[in-house]
Amino acid sequence: MKYMVVECGLSYAVVLDSDGRFLKVPNLGYEVGQVLDQVVLTQASGYRSPPGSRMLRRAAAAACLCVVLLGSWFIWRTPMGTVRMQINPEIQMTINRYDRVVALEGLNPDGQLLLDGFRSYGRSVRRVSAELADRALELDYLEDGGQITLTVNSDRIGWKTNMEAFLTSELSSYLDGYDVTVTLSSSQPEIPPAEHPLETPPPSVPDDDGDDEDEDDDMDAAEPDDDYGDDDSEIEDDEELDD
Repeated sequence: MKYMVVECGLSYAVVLDSDGRFLKVPNLGYEVGQVLDQVVLTQASGYRSPPGSRMLRRAAAAACLCVVLLGSWFIWRTPMGTVRMQINPEIQMTINRYDRVVALEGLNPDGQLLLDGFRSYGRSVRRVSAELADRALELDYLEDGGQITLTVNSDRIGWKTNMEAFLTSELSSYLDGYDVTVTLSSSQPEIPPAEHPLETPPPSVPDDDGDDEDEDDDMDAAEPDDDYGDDDSEIEDDEELDD
C-alpha cells in the first residue's frame, strides 16, 4: 500500500493511504508530499481529518444543498402548460410538471371576482378546478344545463392530451349530480391559406407579315405553286413550234 504525507509535525505525520484514509503515524523525517511504501502504525493511528477538512466538507455540503434547492425550485416554477376554464367567468391556470398550479388569473371581471380570496398556489390542478366549479355554482355563474369549456395549451403534445382527458374525466365525475357538461375547446390556431401570385402569361411573338393567324401562313407556305407546272408546259410547246 502507498502512503502520501500530507502533514508533518515535530513527532508525528499525517499520511493518506491508498484507500483514502488519513492516518497519524510517527514522523521519521518525512516531508509533505513524500510517497511511502510503508509506515509505522501505532494504537494512535487511525482516521484523522486533515486541517480545515471539516470546514471544507461543510462548505461542500452547503453548496450541494443550494444547487439541489435551486434546481428543484427551477423545476417547480417551470410551467408545462396552461388550462383555461370558461363558464361565464374565464380563468387560466398555469401548471408545472407535477400537475400543481403555480399561477392563476382571471381573464375577465367575472373571473377576477370568482378568484377573490381563493388560494391556489401549489395545489393540484384537479382540486383547484373542482373548487372553482363549486364557487361558480355558489355564485350562480353555473347552473343546471350549463357548460364548462376547457382549453389546454402546451408545447408538449403528450402532456396536453393527457391533461385534457384527465380534467374532463375528473370534472365530469365531480359534477355528476348536476346537469353540467364539460367540453374541450381546440387551441390550435387557424392557418390562413397561402396567397398565390397572379401568373403573367408569356408575351406573344408577332408574325413577320403582321397576320395573327399563323396557321394560314403555314398552310400558304406548304401549298405548292400550281403555275410552276404550267410554265414548263408552255416552254415545251414553244420548242416544238420552233422545230
